[in-house]
Amino acid sequence: MKILGIDVSRNWAIVVLLCEFPPVSPLQFSKSIKEPAKGYPRLKGNIQLNEIAYKLECNAEAIEIIKSLEADAIVLEPTGYWYASFWVNCAKKLGLDIYWISHQQTKINRQHYFKTKNKDDYLDALTIALTYFDKSGLDDLGNPPILNNYDYDSWETLF
Repeated sequence: MKILGIDVSRNWAIVVLLCEFPPVSPLQFSKSIKEPAKGYPRLKGNIQLNEIAYKLECNAEAIEIIKSLEADAIVLEPTGYWYASFWVNCAKKLGLDIYWISHQQTKINRQHYFKTKNKDDYLDALTIALTYFDKSGLDDLGNPPILNNYDYDSWETLF
């Protein structure tokens, strides 16, 4: 399964593509791939940061990039309707499942995986994607700490 972990900002997002939890620790995994260039949040346009990550603006080109990644689902934090809506609507149009993770869970997992308390958009997107696959965080019923996919079609029929 291909998962896009998305850390949403005002007009752009960091998107990380993962297919599985890495066989090494997340910290070792992050050190084995190219680190994004310093100052990437200030760079304009849609940019591939390394072999698994992109900085994407809210535009048609970003939708094409997401489509080309052939993901099965996205996972993101609830950032409020305005910021997340572009990415949620993009996923809906592309037929991707949509999952949610709390800000607190992302913070806890980022500290656990990368030994840092510092907010970092790239590490947050990577953390969000990793959390989907992380078997160590399952609850008593075997569920990950991620909210299930909303049935948007049923929701829209209510209004």
